[in-house]
Amino acid sequence: RNWQSGAMVYGIEGGLNLTRTRDSISLGTAGASMRINPFADLRGRVGYAVNDGLLYAVGGLSAGRIQYAASDGVTSNIEETYTRVGWSLGVGYEQQIGNNWSMRGEYSYTQYRGHDLSDGVHTTRATPDYHSLRFGLNRRF
Repeated sequence: RNWQSGAMVYGIEGGLNLTRTRDSISLGTAGASMRINPFADLRGRVGYAVNDGLLYAVGGLSAGRIQYAASDGVTSNIEETYTRVGWSLGVGYEQQIGNNWSMRGEYSYTQYRGHDLSDGVHTTRATPDYHSLRFGLNRRF
């Protein structure tokens, strides 16, 4: 939902993302992997309208289900799935392309609160974050 006052546009948006965001690293026999699926965002948006375009910034909360695994390849094997809340910030541009239609592109950065994981002997700290590019086609009803 958006509201406009002069050239300034204010809004709030939410989304459920079913994409699989993942990353992994390995060094010899040791390695770690992380996957976030699904995640949901609730963000505020503020922008400046120029002709039929809107340059905007977004920020708000993100909650994701995180699967984390780490192993030294010998004695330690840590695996856990948990839900974490974090924050997201981004910038984007939206362009009107016809009656009630627009397209948009956006860059955002999301970071979730750190979480300590342990196998009883070894401990690691998961600090999931990611960068994303989003492109969309919007229809206003």
